[in-house]
Amino acid sequence: MRPIVGYATALTVCLLLYTIEGFTRTVFLQAKTASLYVQTRGLSQFIHSQRRALQRGHGLKPSQLNAERLSNAVESSRLKKELLALAKRTLRGFQASTKDRRRARSLIDQLAALNPTRDPAKSYYATQTQESNAIDSKDGSSSKLVGEASLSGKWTLVYTDAPDITALGTTNPWAKLGRIGQECEPPYIRNVIEWKRPGWATSLPFSGSEESRVLQRVVTKATASPDQPMVVNLDIVGLRINADAPTTLSNFAEAIQSQGLIAGFFQAAPVDLQGPLQAPFGKFEVLYLDEELRAVKTGQGYVAVNLRTGDEWI
Repeated sequence: MRPIVGYATALTVCLLLYTIEGFTRTVFLQAKTASLYVQTRGLSQFIHSQRRALQRGHGLKPSQLNAERLSNAVESSRLKKELLALAKRTLRGFQASTKDRRRARSLIDQLAALNPTRDPAKSYYATQTQESNAIDSKDGSSSKLVGEASLSGKWTLVYTDAPDITALGTTNPWAKLGRIGQECEPPYIRNVIEWKRPGWATSLPFSGSEESRVLQRVVTKATASPDQPMVVNLDIVGLRINADAPTTLSNFAEAIQSQGLIAGFFQAAPVDLQGPLQAPFGKFEVLYLDEELRAVKTGQGYVAVNLRTGDEWI
């Protein structure tokens, strides 16, 4: 029995050391500088005023505006469908060829030109965040803005070309990479990675089941400004590692028996490292945002596409 426990303990320590080092490789890890193509609030207002003036001067009819919106919606739907098909075929971009990556960039650029959300980072404006927190503290309602798409919510990664992310599927021998996503709850953005039991560990004692998993979160505090309505700034504030915790499990032994040694350990003793200190984590630019899909670009030029999560896996 002792050799098995010793092996399992060593395996736990290895995974913990690896995940703490590797967890900071998240969708936005590469974001170190703001994009040069940031749309400012002043420019947005100028374009909007010129468009209104043009409509008044040339008598653009509401029917013409509606026709344009409908055309944009149809084209956006077509582009999203092709992009999601490419993402599925290339396994989230992890197996994308150079040609695939070029095509994905082209589709994202075309979507960016049709972006229906003028202020995608609005839920992270300082005043908006304060108002949302006040509302949430009173009645627990969602801080999602009414009548327009918002970053707030839970998102699942479906495509990226960031090498630090695509490498996650091949560099960890101790765990199998599951889903990658984000929890956006102003003023925080939590980057989430799901780890599962590796295939080679199926026959090992205390290895858990197919459902056993460990969730790792890099917790960042996000801010945005009306002067740069497409850009979100991130400061890292903490790290969390935990496992699913059925309410019927009351102690460490039960957790180990149910979830396996690794998941059971983090279920019984989750890691939660947060403090008053913050450090810059980077920035990202929102290229496209609607109610179901989001595309962003990091400061180093990598892209990530997320879908709003339907199931509550995070």
